Amino acid sequence: MSTDKKVVFDIVMVTYNRMSYLKKNLDEIDHLAYAVHDVIIVNNGSTDGTRRFLDNYDGKLNIKPINLLQNKGGSRGFYEGLKYVGQHLAVENHWIIIMDDDAFMDSEFTEKIKDAIISHPQVFAFSGTVIGLQSKKIEILHRRIMDLRTGQQKNLPIEDYQKKFNLINVASFVGLVISSDVLKQIGLPRYDLFSQFDDTDYSLKISQNTPIVNVSSALIRHPEFPQTKYTANWKTYYALRNEQIVLKEYFSKSAYHRLLRRRKFEFIKCCLKGLFVKRSRVWAKIRYDALADGKQNRVGINKKYLP
Repeated sequence: MSTDKKVVFDIVMVTYNRMSYLKKNLDEIDHLAYAVHDVIIVNNGSTDGTRRFLDNYDGKLNIKPINLLQNKGGSRGFYEGLKYVGQHLAVENHWIIIMDDDAFMDSEFTEKIKDAIISHPQVFAFSGTVIGLQSKKIEILHRRIMDLRTGQQKNLPIEDYQKKFNLINVASFVGLVISSDVLKQIGLPRYDLFSQFDDTDYSLKISQNTPIVNVSSALIRHPEFPQTKYTANWKTYYALRNEQIVLKEYFSKSAYHRLLRRRKFEFIKCCLKGLFVKRSRVWAKIRYDALADGKQNRVGINKKYLP
């Protein structure tokens, strides 16, 4: 890619019933040291006045709202947002920042990414470093390295953030930045997963075409993952089901079979614990449904598991 053209950023953001986060986010985007061009906001059927706010927005940013009639999940939201970008490409050296409405870029985020783009002309995907919204500590779960042959995966080690740049192949949709050339080459992300693991799928597809470089100094804040005992909910079902569906496409056969064996073992363990602990019975039910639906490649919304 030629780097003699000005780097132009668009943002694709998905929002659902979090207008306070959305307003704060737009304010922070307005104060970026290196300004963005368009902010494409996919309103996923919000019922809290988000559509009215977006339709009447009179701030400085160039907002492009896409209002969906109902919540079709984050995966459909990012699909629609990136589809809009793909249909309205008008400049060279065009880059897209993919993010949730509760992800807040540091004021120098775009400046740091722009510098990385210029210094890595053969790389077409970057990500920033995710830090906790309150703790300001690095949230390592957002940037991972996955060995598709063995099935082993690990978070980018905390000590590696001391380096300026790190190669990864899995990034959450919290500050993932891709070139429009990549978008044109690999197409849009899956829209049929509803929620969870759509970012892993898209990252792995991206990494088949270009390295993904994490820029350690490009910071983006996001609410911390819970540190207490995790309670299984609707997100758990989609995470387990979609992981099984997605990794079947990318893992070697042996790695995928090991994943299935581990999932079956975890289900049996939950069943046995469920004889004594109600919480484990909930986990067993979710694990069974996810395992069965993943095996049958059932995607989309499961009406038993709604937000």
